[in-house]
Amino acid sequence: MSAPPAPVVRPPRPIELLADDLGRLRDELARLRRSGGYARRHHMLATALAYDDALRDCCRALDVPVEMTSAPLDPVERLRLEAELEAAGLTW
Repeated sequence: MSAPPAPVVRPPRPIELLADDLGRLRDELARLRRSGGYARRHHMLATALAYDDALRDCCRALDVPVEMTSAPLDPVERLRLEAELEAAGLTW
């Protein structure tokens, strides 16, 4: 029986690129909220999940405590993390 493969470890990305990701995803969510059309709900969910992942990456980069789950963040938890990142000096 062979050993399972080692997990792939991504090198950390610079915080400036992570903040750019957050800004782009925030803007995309705002655009989707104003739009209609086919599969809008699915696009919003996918974008919100990507935003949550980028938010968690920023938290890790700035040592802001965050629970590492794969589920979407609770809206209150998302707001708390955004406030903590802003308090740490991050803008996006």
